[in-house]
Amino acid sequence: MQRAVQLLNATELSIKQISDQLGFSDQFYFSRAFRKMHNHSPSEHRRRYSQ
Repeated sequence: MQRAVQLLNATELSIKQISDQLGFSDQFYFSRAFRKMHNHSPSEHRRRYSQ
């Protein structure tokens, strides 16, 4: 998930593209796994922390 955080913060890749790059079979599974670790969704993370 550390790589996901890096990609969310530093790129304009879509959540789908990030989940594909990280080997998740579906972006919804990726989003659930991300939320479980970070207590917010990937899109919320991008809004809060991207530069």
